[in-house]
Amino acid sequence: MMLLRAVLTLLPLVTWASHAMAAPQSCEHLTQLRLPDTTITLAVSTAGTFTPPAGNPLEGLPAFCRVVGVIRPTSDSHIEFEVWMPAAGWNGRFYGLGNPGAGGEIQYVQIAQAVRRGYAVASTDTGHKGGITDVSWTLAARGESAA
Repeated sequence: MMLLRAVLTLLPLVTWASHAMAAPQSCEHLTQLRLPDTTITLAVSTAGTFTPPAGNPLEGLPAFCRVVGVIRPTSDSHIEFEVWMPAAGWNGRFYGLGNPGAGGEIQYVQIAQAVRRGYAVASTDTGHKGGITDVSWTLAARGESAA
């Protein structure tokens, strides 16, 4: 239910993208957008090459608006997200990415593939850190230790 709420919180960004086609505003202007339980920490125009925090450079990207933020639907939640929106050539569609395995990370390669195909696209870390097979966060949520 929290994930559904998180995705629904992101929809105004996509609505902004479609409205921006009629009344253009800068990508950076999105830092002023106020959404429930959401803080936008970065909104920046990007093109060419993007290097994820822990990954290889993603090259050949079209110009896009990269929005980074955190959703906190409850006091103990911290869901990080990224939304990428093409600066031109948007196909009018939104692509919401899921996470493989145990989740816990933004899916940068898949975001790049989608924005290259003209999608406005979003990915979250589902509220925890970890890779596909890292389930240590489930123990921490129960107050246990993996050690």
